[in-house]
Amino acid sequence: MDAGQDRRVTEGDTVVLGGTAADPDMDALTYSWTSDHPGLAIAAGSTLAPSFVAPGVGSDTIITFTLAASDGEYTVTDTVRVTVADAPPPDIPMLINTIENLTDIVEGLVLKITALEATVVDLRGTLGWRAAPPTADSGDFVPIYYGATSGSNLAQKSHYEDRSFLENFTGRLAQALALPHDVYLAMDECGEPGAAYYRDYKRIVICYEFVTFLEGRLTPYSGTDAELSRDVDGFVTWVMLHEIGHALIDVYDLPITGIEEDAVDQFAAVIALEYIPPDQAGNVLYPALLAWSSGQSGVFPAEGQPAGHHSLTAQRFHDMACWMYGSDAHAHSGLAGGNILLPEEGGEGARQCQSEYERMSGNWHRLVSPFLIGPGPVQPP
Repeated sequence: MDAGQDRRVTEGDTVVLGGTAADPDMDALTYSWTSDHPGLAIAAGSTLAPSFVAPGVGSDTIITFTLAASDGEYTVTDTVRVTVADAPPPDIPMLINTIENLTDIVEGLVLKITALEATVVDLRGTLGWRAAPPTADSGDFVPIYYGATSGSNLAQKSHYEDRSFLENFTGRLAQALALPHDVYLAMDECGEPGAAYYRDYKRIVICYEFVTFLEGRLTPYSGTDAELSRDVDGFVTWVMLHEIGHALIDVYDLPITGIEEDAVDQFAAVIALEYIPPDQAGNVLYPALLAWSSGQSGVFPAEGQPAGHHSLTAQRFHDMACWMYGSDAHAHSGLAGGNILLPEEGGEGARQCQSEYERMSGNWHRLVSPFLIGPGPVQPP
């Protein structure tokens, strides 16, 4: 068992601890965290990744956290030391100088606001109705593979860690988007299938059990183990894009009308169709259609998911097929046959799906563009 590495933080920081534990007999474990700092609140203290807000200190202070793991019979512990640094005092001379020149500052600010109003009018034609303020790039997308205990979960952890699944997202996202604070992309052992974005902790979690759940859902449609692995990886990629959409709405406070789950379905589809090479995009989106084709719900069964409710499975299936067809009717012409799209949505009626896709793609690009780092398109995940 390991409570994590010692670290240094500043008072007022939100700190996420990261422990690992495994039982040699594969027994289920329970966890608890304590600290030697009186009155310090630890959030999610019964998990391997709790968080706390570094308290105010008069001088650098070391807080020792103890992680205890128990299988019901034996309990083992490990500790991690967190040094909380005293925040530097304000620059008093500079503050006084600023106050003395406040009149000049206000007069200059009025002139800048007048110029900004004219700029915003021009921006509305380019960026849409909402021009977002610049975002300081002070955060990162952080990948985390939490520990696993069961055989199937250990296999899923090894599979995705070996192929740097999370790093493929975090590296490209960090190059494309400015973040005001860290966002965590994690895979974890949850005890049940699930995938969710947790706003309080700025954390996306895809459960190892969810991957096993998908394998069962997609097995009837895959002829070989290689095809099954490709389809499951594709759908997990789509799920991650979906949850990243939730994270961007939260972090950037993006204006969304309607159901948020529908909006992030659209985001995931736009990224897959426009930033993943055409010969690979189908590997991400067609597994989603296969998983929904049975008409069953429960593809996202995480209990207590804080991001809202999904549309009915049949509606999500139809929407995805329409967006794929609308993005490129030739590449996805097979979706217009049979019972996938209504007859009026194929042929000449494809303009309905095409116009819907163009509108949602343009809206998402306008929402995200103020937060891009430099010019150029977002690189595919």
